[in-house]
Amino acid sequence: MASSKEIAENSLFGKMVTGKISCEKVYEDDYCIVIKDISPVAPVHLLILPKHAVYSVSCLSNDSEQDKTAMGYIMTIIPRIASILQIKSYRLVINEGEQAQQNIGYLCIHLIGGRELAWPPA
Repeated sequence: MASSKEIAENSLFGKMVTGKISCEKVYEDDYCIVIKDISPVAPVHLLILPKHAVYSVSCLSNDSEQDKTAMGYIMTIIPRIASILQIKSYRLVINEGEQAQQNIGYLCIHLIGGRELAWPPA
């Protein structure tokens, strides 16, 4: 049986991160790529994909320094991405599981902005 890491690596997002499938990158560095969502819900709707393949938030390990480093770094890069796009307000969303609409087995952070966002979000 494949591990969640192997499933993530072979998912659509995993193949985009590794370059097996081409995609339009808005940003890239050693830890992540950022792409436009193909079904945007706002003028700015990006997906931040860690290069370190993780299936979901629940698969992150508190014992893994690689998980901590990758996810911690990504959280610090988000303001830079927002600045590049010239947006001051935005929402971050992580879908976890089928009922939350996680359609691809690969952890991603949605960065949504470019207009006033409603609350509650669901």
